[in-house]
Amino acid sequence: MLRYGVIADDLTGACDVGVQFKKYSMETVVLIHSAEIDNLRDIDCNILIIDTESRNVDPETAYRKVRESLRIMIEAGYRLIYKKIDSTMRGNVGAEINAVIEELGVEGVLLAPAFPKNGRVVIDGHLLVNGIPLEETEFARDLLSPVRRSKIVELVRCQTDRKVALIGLRDVRAG
Repeated sequence: MLRYGVIADDLTGACDVGVQFKKYSMETVVLIHSAEIDNLRDIDCNILIIDTESRNVDPETAYRKVRESLRIMIEAGYRLIYKKIDSTMRGNVGAEINAVIEELGVEGVLLAPAFPKNGRVVIDGHLLVNGIPLEETEFARDLLSPVRRSKIVELVRCQTDRKVALIGLRDVRAG
C-alpha cells in the first residue's frame, strides 16, 4: 500500500486536505498530535494527516511538534510527506520550515501558499486574497496570528535565519 503523510498546523487545514484525498477514494486518517502518537505502523490508510495545532503556539513548540511528527511518520514508513501551511501565511511558517529542513536533512524547500479556488493567489511574490494585498485583509487583524505583510519573502524571512528567495513564474516557465 502506498502511504503518504501530511502535517498540518490546524484541524481545519488537516480536514480540508483530507477531504481532497478522500474524493479519490483514498483511505484517509486525521490525527491530532500528542505524546501518545508513537507507533503509526498499525494505522491502515493511504493518507495519514497529523494536525500539530501549531499555528498559534510559540515558534519553539511549533518546531518541536512538526519535527516530532516528521520523525514518527518516517519511522512508520511514510516516504512522501507534505507539510501543509495556511494559504494566508498565518502561524509559524518559518519555524515549521526549519523543522522540515533539519529533520529531513534537505537543503531547502519550495513554499507555495496560494489557493486560487478560495481567491488566494500570488502575483510577483505578493499574496493577494480576492485581489486585495494580504496585509489589508481580515487576516492582518487575526487576534491569534495576524499577518502584517503580503510579500511572501518578507513574511518568511522574519521567521527564519535561512536564505529565502522568490522564484517567479517567468523563471518557472523558463525551466
